[in-house]
Amino acid sequence: MFTISYRYTYALMRRLYLSELWRTQGGWLISSLLLLAGGVWASLNPQYFWFGGFLAGVSLTYLWLLYTNLRSEQRLRAERDVTVTITDAGLHLAFATVTTDLPWNAIAVVRRTRNGLILNPRYGGRPLMIPSERLPDEAQQFMIRAVIAAGGRASDGA
Repeated sequence: MFTISYRYTYALMRRLYLSELWRTQGGWLISSLLLLAGGVWASLNPQYFWFGGFLAGVSLTYLWLLYTNLRSEQRLRAERDVTVTITDAGLHLAFATVTTDLPWNAIAVVRRTRNGLILNPRYGGRPLMIPSERLPDEAQQFMIRAVIAAGGRASDGA
């Protein structure tokens, strides 16, 4: 059994969010920036200014949605203390106002990144991010083995 405590700071949230964003949306980010550049270029031609505005609008809307999602995550989790107890049955999470249990079979994917472990729940919900500087290596190995034994999968990346 392991017990760790950490605080979701704005810097930690930004680092975890941006690494996950690049892993999951990297191609879309590059495409969006190219679309924005194409929209600006097309708006220079008077015949296609409406099309350029459309391309730029789609690109800026996508980027704005990503930014508002980051701000939503930060409002929800930032500057909150978390205590995680890792047992054979699963995780026991204690936030400031909420205490919950997450059994190993409720986790679909555990992913080890350079910033920490990211646990994706099987039935929707937001991923749980545990920073690696607070999590001993043996606890990470235990969690990965427990998720695999419960029918989940593990992957490296990001």
